[in-house]
Amino acid sequence: MKYPEMRQELLLSIKILSDLEYQKQNWLNNTSGEYDCFDYVIHFLYDQAGFDENAEATIGLFVKNEEELTIIMEVIESLEKLFEILGTNASDLDYINSPQWKNVIINAKKALLILEE
Repeated sequence: MKYPEMRQELLLSIKILSDLEYQKQNWLNNTSGEYDCFDYVIHFLYDQAGFDENAEATIGLFVKNEEELTIIMEVIESLEKLFEILGTNASDLDYINSPQWKNVIINAKKALLILEE
């Protein structure tokens, strides 16, 4: 891995997307005392990692191989479907309450299993 710190950020982002309890506690109720929200995850996946523009380029940098990239892109696709339904300016609560959110969580859980191998 050329960028191990980005790898760690990727793992954290996928882990957060897979964990509804974390989302409720930290995005909606903010019981941790630190500010966290869905936007942080999206900022990493889209703006920093560039999975929406040049996903193939991430292999070798902080994504190990094509298998990992494929499963990550399933997460991105589920997010894209969510944005098609609700747009990109909905609240964290609106996203989490959307029926599409279940697909985001399922795909993130699948991705996490592959990424943590």
